[in-house]
Amino acid sequence: MDDDLNRAPCGYLSLDQAGVIWAINATLEAWLGYPAQELLGQPVDSILPVASRMLYQSYFTPLLISHGQVEELFIRFQAASGQEEPLLINAIRREKGGQVCIECILVPVRRRIQYEEEILRARKEAERAARMKMQAVEALEEAHIALEAKQAELLEANARLEALASQDHLTGLKNRRVFIDYLAFHIAMVKRSPAPLSIILIDIDKFKNINDRYGHPVGDIYLQRLAQLMYDNLREIDLLSRYGGEEFAIVLPDTDQSMAALVAERLRSAVLLADWPQSPITISMGIATYTSEIHSDVALIFLADRALYASKDNGRNCFTHASELGILPAVKQPR
Repeated sequence: MDDDLNRAPCGYLSLDQAGVIWAINATLEAWLGYPAQELLGQPVDSILPVASRMLYQSYFTPLLISHGQVEELFIRFQAASGQEEPLLINAIRREKGGQVCIECILVPVRRRIQYEEEILRARKEAERAARMKMQAVEALEEAHIALEAKQAELLEANARLEALASQDHLTGLKNRRVFIDYLAFHIAMVKRSPAPLSIILIDIDKFKNINDRYGHPVGDIYLQRLAQLMYDNLREIDLLSRYGGEEFAIVLPDTDQSMAALVAERLRSAVLLADWPQSPITISMGIATYTSEIHSDVALIFLADRALYASKDNGRNCFTHASELGILPAVKQPR
């Protein structure tokens, strides 16, 4: 890479057709905080957050294959600091030295900041116009129209970004990241103002058999129907999310151990009695309830996960509470 390109005021990435990083310039290194030697030879989606990785796989790569280029795609990169860097990417697919490569130019995205500045200016203009005499009514109306238009643009952009970052595209449920954030929030609330809090981890029993026998499209239908079935059996304050693959997770605010067991049994029975497109399915569940000995969302998830494995060891189609395993002091409550 020549020195001019290496120190250009824009980022530069060169990838092979499989998305492996061939080259990166010093500008992009500085933005992301990774040394080049750590990135070279690694797949580019390894430094993309989940939402951007989905966008890269479902839009960026197919567009390159079909059109040979991508123009002005908004994408986020995961910096070494843990922060997400919003960038605008332009890419072209071409042959270089007898091999197909993908060359990318990246620039920082400042459009949202510009939107906010324009909204602020429009608001000030509207306030000034409001103080003017009757002859300024027309100017005041125009300022309000401009303000509303900019606000609508910003709200639409934020909604699109939020949907990409927080929603599971197959089931429409919230994703694992939202589950963890929601759980951490409620644990913080419980520490300040004690209240019961439980979670349930759910796994479809022998789901691989469904995919192997009927194919993944049918498996996807099972996941979608199960998501809707469980959602219909929960409260509005409960958060149901797709945890990964055939696993789901639920946060149950204001729910103690005995109440969580009732929820689990309701879900188990609903799944068992439901009309499924091919073979019937069952679910196994692990429950954990917050206590003073549990200090983090990670610990609570660990306990629920151990309880889920116990349910599978006990024959599946059942639920287990972590307090039954001796991992933490049992809390005796009626079931």
